[in-house]
Amino acid sequence: MNFQILPELKNLIPPLTTEEYKQLENNCIKDGIREKLIVAEFIDSETGETINALADGHNRFSISESKDLHFNFETRGFDSIKEVKLWMIDNQKGRRNLTDFVKFELSKVKAEILAEKGKLNSLNNLVQNNKKEATDLSIIDKSVQPKPHNTQKEIAKDLGWSTGKVAMAKVV
Repeated sequence: MNFQILPELKNLIPPLTTEEYKQLENNCIKDGIREKLIVAEFIDSETGETINALADGHNRFSISESKDLHFNFETRGFDSIKEVKLWMIDNQKGRRNLTDFVKFELSKVKAEILAEKGKLNSLNNLVQNNKKEATDLSIIDKSVQPKPHNTQKEIAKDLGWSTGKVAMAKVV
């Protein structure tokens, strides 16, 4: 399968330290590349073209290229590159010991995407409410309730922080 290396995705997650990379390289040489690389398939919002891009395994791919090692991959479908980024951020949280600073930097990217989703959610709720017939306007329809969205609460929960700590991190 052909896939692209998009700098936007490759550079999203901080690089391994030299020691971490060397350890990974030694493990791959000794044991082979055990983990599948994940290729994200999504539609480019500007061109409408289907994109296959590496979402997980950039370091393993680099090692496979330099050491001529075999790897397996799995293709996963996503709605957009933003959904790929959300998946990458969530996927990396459990993999390495990231500092609070790096976690917060990644959460800012996630917050931007979630805020956009919240705006779209609000717009969809307005459209749904406006579709009600004039005769129904005096009756509260409990089936069309807005879906609550609070990006700061979602980020705090995601990081295991209080909303206050998230607010302080924004200031710092």
